[in-house]
Amino acid sequence: MIVLKWLVNIFKALNSNQHPLEIAEAIGFGVMLALIPPNNLLWWGIFFVSFFFTINQAVMMVVMAIGKLFVPFVDPFLDSLGYLILTVPALEDFYDTFFNMPLIPLLRLHNTVVMGAFATGILLYFPILFVMVPAIRYYRRVIREKIVNSKWFKAFTSSPLIAGLINTYKSVSGIATKIKS
Repeated sequence: MIVLKWLVNIFKALNSNQHPLEIAEAIGFGVMLALIPPNNLLWWGIFFVSFFFTINQAVMMVVMAIGKLFVPFVDPFLDSLGYLILTVPALEDFYDTFFNMPLIPLLRLHNTVVMGAFATGILLYFPILFVMVPAIRYYRRVIREKIVNSKWFKAFTSSPLIAGLINTYKSVSGIATKIKS
């Protein structure tokens, strides 16, 4: 049920007046959180920091959940990248000082997979923004109208089961609005 609510929120976000950058940032945070293993303070820190940004949390959660399915396939790359970053000879003194600071070991940046995932997430964040903002605008301008006006979409939404679900959702959200007032 929670996944269905997230999917509804994603379609609401895509079709609403919410700024495309807010959705793109949610995708960027979702990718970063999907890549980083969740058993460390770094993951939790990024997760909590994401709540201070105006982003669509449902989009972030769905992207993270879907991304977690693909992480095992990129894990060897993340491990190699992390090893490459952690074995730079010029940074040995910095790493020695940095990793001996209080609480820093809890970030687990000394782990090759965590370091590689963090670096990849940082490197992918801005390209995701630059690609997704125009893509969302294009979807809203062109694709959404084609979908809504297509015969299969009209047939799908007019089927008794889907029409009943839509009416139920509208009545439940109307009740929730009245309760909040």
